[in-house]
Amino acid sequence: MIQAVIIQTTLPASADADALARQLLDAHLVACVQIMSPMRSLYRWNGTIESASECLLVCKTESHRVREVRAAILMQHPYQVPEILEFAATGGLPAYLEWIRESVAL
Repeated sequence: MIQAVIIQTTLPASADADALARQLLDAHLVACVQIMSPMRSLYRWNGTIESASECLLVCKTESHRVREVRAAILMQHPYQVPEILEFAATGGLPAYLEWIRESVAL
């Protein structure tokens, strides 16, 4: 069964976020990318607490596209360990879910 999936990642700059979003959309890997910026992240890295300004990307796709989306993010991502989180949508407006399906179909 094909299922809608939300993939979340972060990037350090708005231009990077826009470029990745357009690449994913051009390739029909996602139906939509929401970019929330600026966002401040605090995180532990190499034993210290770091702080950075980032852009949060929330990508809507289908389960059969997840591997391709993940690979595209990894190819462009500047971080050593990028945030890539995947959430299965357990429901939603049927018309919206159909729009996602149509948008990622080749």
